[in-house]
Amino acid sequence: MLDKRKARYLTGETIREIGILTLVFVPLDILLASQPINLLGISLGLAGGLISIAVGIVAESRV
Repeated sequence: MLDKRKARYLTGETIREIGILTLVFVPLDILLASQPINLLGISLGLAGGLISIAVGIVAESRV
């Protein structure tokens, strides 16, 4: 059974990993897309990835 500290650490790590994967796959999607590039979607994807990384790091460090 997990205690609160371990659960918070794992949650922060998961959120951080989601952000990293987002930052990896958004540019890859841009390179492989056959349609015209939508700057709003790209901006929101990259911003969401950066926010996820920041929230994950904060959640991990508060353990």
